Amino acid sequence: MGKKVLVAGGAGFVGSYLCEALLERGDHVWCVDPFQSGSYENIAPYRDNPHFHVLHHDLSFPLYLTVDEIYYLSPLEEKPCKKALTQLLTLAQKNQAPLLIATKEGESLSEDPLFKKYHIPIKLAPIPSPYGPRMSLKQGNPIADWILQSLQTGSPHTLPQHNTGCYILDIVDGLIRLMESPTPLSFDALPKTPTEQGYTQTLRYFQNLLPARS
Repeated sequence: MGKKVLVAGGAGFVGSYLCEALLERGDHVWCVDPFQSGSYENIAPYRDNPHFHVLHHDLSFPLYLTVDEIYYLSPLEEKPCKKALTQLLTLAQKNQAPLLIATKEGESLSEDPLFKKYHIPIKLAPIPSPYGPRMSLKQGNPIADWILQSLQTGSPHTLPQHNTGCYILDIVDGLIRLMESPTPLSFDALPKTPTEQGYTQTLRYFQNLLPARS
């Protein structure tokens, strides 16, 4: 019997992959999304799965669901919405369910006094710039920027020299591991940087798809 899992922001890039992984392990997944940055295209492969439920919902308003776990994936280019966070914390408290918050603001968010009002396991995961199939070239991470610039000019630009990306499946694996961990407010489940080899191989794969410089 799988768990009942709410994925707030489940129609986004990271959220859609997380929904897929949870469904594959047998969970019942509620994908809740306002569909401002998320898209139905991202979750189209799972729409016929009887364990997958989609709620088009503004997260700043209350939710009335019975769940075992809650993931909140704020849009990658934005800070977590305080109203949405409050509603999810309230829902988690009612269900006595752990809440995992995946955001680029993880470490600063851990100091927010809002969390002291709730007596539930709260886990924060700062997400490195994700890349992989279905990613938007406008999401503003080094690989996306490099691909977009190279496509616009018709020739490959210089490869980025820094490792700030993380493959999407590694991020999803880290999120699930962190949720299952007994440690609250942890930043250790997700890799801060990928291996040099994996990052460079990905960039060179895209580089080989582009026309050579004349």
